[in-house]
Amino acid sequence: MSISTSSWVAAVVLLLLTACAAPSSHVSTVDRQPGLMVTGAPRGAILVVDGIEVGPANDYSKIRTLSVLPGRHVVEVRGPGDAIHREEIFVDGGAVKTIHVQAE
Repeated sequence: MSISTSSWVAAVVLLLLTACAAPSSHVSTVDRQPGLMVTGAPRGAILVVDGIEVGPANDYSKIRTLSVLPGRHVVEVRGPGDAIHREEIFVDGGAVKTIHVQAE
């Protein structure tokens, strides 16, 4: 018993279509990096995290946050010459910690 060419082509096409319908998966991740925000910092104040100057403190208020690694951090807001505010914090997961500066 011989298989005709058209039956053979139909079987191959069916096999290819079945392979195209194989289940697929899609993996996506969500940024769960914790962050910092600063409110109340005077103009010109600098944000320092773990001894590293990261930029103007007011750059990290309202809309923009500074991403940090989970864990403990020492956060300072420095004005000309000295620290205006110093705080030890712990952040985890996707939490955003707001540092409230009360300038004198």
